[in-house]
Amino acid sequence: MFSEAAESLRNIEKELGDFKQKNKAFDISLEGQSILEEVSELDNERSLLERRITYYNNLQNYIKSNKEVGDDIPAPVNVTIEDPNLVKNITELVELSKQKKNLQQSVKEDYPPLQTLKEKINITRNVVMENLANLKQETQVSLSDVKSRTSRFNSRLFSLPKKEQNLVQYQRNYNLTAANYEYLKQKQYEAGTAIAANVSDIKILDKAKDVGQGPISPNVLFNYLVALVLSVGLPFVYILVKEALSNKILTVEEIEKLYNIPVLGVVGRSSTDSYVAVFSRPKSSLAESFRALRSNIQFLFKSGLKSKTIVVTSSVSGEGKTLCSINMASVIAMSDKKTILLGLDLRKPKLHVDFDVNNEIGVVNYLIGQAQIEDIIQPTRVPNLDIITSGPIPPNPSELILSDNATTLMNYLKENYDYIIIDTPPVGLVSDAIELFKYSDAVMYIIRQNYTEKGMPKMMDEKYKNGEVKNISIVLNDFKIRDTYGYGYGYGYGYGYGYGYGGYGKYGNGYHQNELKEPWYKRLFKK
Repeated sequence: MFSEAAESLRNIEKELGDFKQKNKAFDISLEGQSILEEVSELDNERSLLERRITYYNNLQNYIKSNKEVGDDIPAPVNVTIEDPNLVKNITELVELSKQKKNLQQSVKEDYPPLQTLKEKINITRNVVMENLANLKQETQVSLSDVKSRTSRFNSRLFSLPKKEQNLVQYQRNYNLTAANYEYLKQKQYEAGTAIAANVSDIKILDKAKDVGQGPISPNVLFNYLVALVLSVGLPFVYILVKEALSNKILTVEEIEKLYNIPVLGVVGRSSTDSYVAVFSRPKSSLAESFRALRSNIQFLFKSGLKSKTIVVTSSVSGEGKTLCSINMASVIAMSDKKTILLGLDLRKPKLHVDFDVNNEIGVVNYLIGQAQIEDIIQPTRVPNLDIITSGPIPPNPSELILSDNATTLMNYLKENYDYIIIDTPPVGLVSDAIELFKYSDAVMYIIRQNYTEKGMPKMMDEKYKNGEVKNISIVLNDFKIRDTYGYGYGYGYGYGYGYGYGGYGKYGNGYHQNELKEPWYKRLFKK
């Protein structure tokens, strides 16, 4: 591939030189140079998008044609994958396939755990295929946009003199070919470096001879003992120090190790300031995260439900439950489902600010008998999505949530909406949210990366373990990983994204006056 690219570059370079000599055309006007620079940038962008679509197609064909997904899954050689849910779901699919292969060696096909494993594989396979279909569709939309912009520049190109048109076109082809050549050259260099790193350049000129008294140095036994002590002691000390310095949840693996509650998915970071990110930026990685959550949560619902209720809560303020409530409601509404977002965080209401709607009359007014249900429902700018804000802050929120009017309201909403999303207060600070679990068909428990302390979800995990809470899943929010992250099935994906949480602060003090402070040594290191 590299040699073909080099040959193609030489041919195009010769054609460009011949054209310049033959037509005495050496200079491009300022207008032509402007067109050339912008259209060359679009050509490179189009080339990247086309490679990405090709990779998605190859991955789809692989999954369709292979019942067993293994380490030979196609690697993204010429593209960068930016979607964390695709990485997570493919990793899970590969791991489940390995478990199935190992289990089949020792049990019969009708063994119940094996059948359950096959079921999980089919579900995960379908989720991956849906991820790929969505990503391919988004990429095709981006490609169409690039082609449209390229056409506009082509129209400007035709306004130039004929000789300059041809010169710009030759230079454009040369630029695109040169860019592809440099890209392949870099990839070849990286591959060669990786191979060279594994090949020793040490040669044995003459073997050492034992003259009867044994080697003076090195002292092999002593070195082995030192190596053993260091290999065991240093990692142990490192782990102890690391654990002592950090009591925050960082990874999905930590969640799966510490708690019994299953993980529903992850929500990444984004640079947008809008809380309704899935509506304002539907092509973003964050929007795709919530689409994946929308797909995954369907497996928690019982079959035959006319209306589905999702309760969203967290341990403490600042973990992103309101952001997740808003975007989960929006992404469901965007799938043509009649949806309502119910704000039952009566102590620290925030939904009206994010949607820029009136909060003078809300659910509190209905619960105390001052308004009818129809009076408190407001439309939003998101199609198919209505909202009920909290209204004025009451002195007795817990009693209002336990009132008969609350039950009447929920029955009305279940009759009139396909989905009900309830934004609740944190369960670690007040008991209101747990009282609302009786209305839920699924509970999303939000944990924020590098913010939620490991001890905070334990109370809810105990309730789940004892059967007091069902259909609850954890969502890891504000998730950010390194540029390269190995997932153990043959290669790593690199991706990046950012989501601003500048307004959260330290847990907030909207529920209790005393803030939860960091350990003294961490505050010292930040100074």
